[in-house]
Amino acid sequence: MRPDPEMIPVLIDTAKALKGSQRRLFMAKTVAAMGRGGQIWAEAHLGWNRETIRKGMHEFRSGMTCVDAFDCRRRYTDAELPTQQTINKKLNLLGFRLTKVAKSRPQKKSSRPTPSLSN
Repeated sequence: MRPDPEMIPVLIDTAKALKGSQRRLFMAKTVAAMGRGGQIWAEAHLGWNRETIRKGMHEFRSGMTCVDAFDCRRRYTDAELPTQQTINKKLNLLGFRLTKVAKSRPQKKSSRPTPSLSN
């Protein structure tokens, strides 16, 4: 069973509003209601990732929620980033130097006659 064309924006907006396992569970229930070929249809018409749908289907069937583990993605804090002085030293060691760039000048007007004016 495929949803009406008017329902497509509602499904997309609902999926965008949800996060994490709730979103995957909504996607899995929607695709399960569509029946065979629902994942392919949802990918093509709703823009949903099939890997996310598969993960949601696994969670839906097993009843267990997969942990997202966002903390393991290693986002650097400002204290862990190199300072401006360290970056400058590395660039100097690699041979990068600041140089002045010549300003662009307008091209000279061509004094050659155009073919249409030569007749």
